[in-house]
Amino acid sequence: MAKFLGGELKQHLMSKEVPADWDAEVVKVLVGKNFHEVAMDEAKDVLIEFYAPWCGHCKQLVPVWDKLGKKYADHASIVIAKIDSTANELEEIKVQGFPTIKLIKSGTNEIVDFDGERTEAGFVKFLGSPPPSPAQAKVFVNALRGLQASVDGQAAVLHHPRPDRPLQVPQHQ
Repeated sequence: MAKFLGGELKQHLMSKEVPADWDAEVVKVLVGKNFHEVAMDEAKDVLIEFYAPWCGHCKQLVPVWDKLGKKYADHASIVIAKIDSTANELEEIKVQGFPTIKLIKSGTNEIVDFDGERTEAGFVKFLGSPPPSPAQAKVFVNALRGLQASVDGQAAVLHHPRPDRPLQVPQHQ
């Protein structure tokens, strides 16, 4: 009784076991036992769908959520995840209806409710700037390679304030 009154007891929370393949797909599968490790990673923004397997609206969201997962699959700091709220309980998040979408922000672990359109565009807008498409990323990488080759292939020439005294900067090896 003293531990209860002293606030030392923790509530028993329901959790499924962590699936062996929880991170094999583009949408990560969370359960109570891996929630803190994944969702509270301060280096990442984690957008989570709290769902119920029997919920019609949740079932309708699956293709949108999967597309979103694919869009952000290679993003270094954004994770798209889902958790079955009928089988997993969390101390810090209580879900009243399904689906519930929340963002756990990097750096602070602030929990932000999503209340926008449940479309790919609505979620992308909520997350901020979308990741580059593979084609855009390839163009960017190729441009950087070209710039690097240009810099490596030439010595930069800086000019002294007096034009009659040019200053040569040697090429880096």
